[in-house]
Amino acid sequence: MASGNSSVSTDPNDADIQRMLSEYFEDRHRHAVDPDILNSMDWDPPAQQVINDENRQASPTRVGTSEWCLCGNCMPMQSEEESLCCREIENIVDMLNEQQNCICNLPYLREQLSSREHVLSLYRYGLSYVKSARFRSPEQMQESDYRKTAYRSFTMWVYGYLGPKRRRPIPSCTVKLIRSHFPAPDAIYMGFRYADDDPIAVELV
Repeated sequence: MASGNSSVSTDPNDADIQRMLSEYFEDRHRHAVDPDILNSMDWDPPAQQVINDENRQASPTRVGTSEWCLCGNCMPMQSEEESLCCREIENIVDMLNEQQNCICNLPYLREQLSSREHVLSLYRYGLSYVKSARFRSPEQMQESDYRKTAYRSFTMWVYGYLGPKRRRPIPSCTVKLIRSHFPAPDAIYMGFRYADDDPIAVELV
């Protein structure tokens, strides 16, 4: 567990997130991209995620159980890929100190990404870069839109810009927290999909 790492910000403000989003969109529009990818509002980051293989417990299957959880806040997930604890990802472990056993305890996730007002502001910001009838207006946002925006913002906060079509599962504890604040009316969730499985699917719903 790393503590006192001054190079890692664990409590970004709106300006930090907006700056990262700006850099992401500027980079995307600098290169030719498949229209579906361009219009997918895929803010998620991928390359730098490192899963700590030493911490990840060997198990024939993790589906249907949370015994693999190290932070105490995970829930059973639908697939092996989603069955991931925040304490198995080095980028996240580096943000924690001895008093913070789980990423969900950090203020940015607990207070801002759980805030409807904050997530709405990030959604509005994303729409200012991506004009498409595919996306609902802020006034018509549904709970799934709040979840998608919160997941993408979380990923960008932890990993930075990862590039189009590159996705990583979000820790189960984080998924649980975000779903609790922006629940699906029917309690049915899509779950994680790799970009190659569905080019316009978001990382999690």
